[in-house]
Amino acid sequence: MNDKQLLQLIHNTKQKLFTDYGMMVDFSDIFIQLRDNYGIDNKDLLELKIREFEKQGLLKAVYMKDPGFEELLIGIKPNP
Repeated sequence: MNDKQLLQLIHNTKQKLFTDYGMMVDFSDIFIQLRDNYGIDNKDLLELKIREFEKQGLLKAVYMKDPGFEELLIGIKPNP
């Protein structure tokens, strides 16, 4: 899967409403799709790609707000 395909998958994944974070795509939903549909079973690689996309301004990564877990990626807010 190339970067364009991964971004398309993220944009096509249904967003959910989270009380503390608003509407976003759940990181776990993206991972499950990658694992089940493409055989990609590496959360670390997915997180790395999401961080790269965020640096490029292609999406907004959402991290947990709880103290001690601020670096835990929990979701993505795709750019329109």
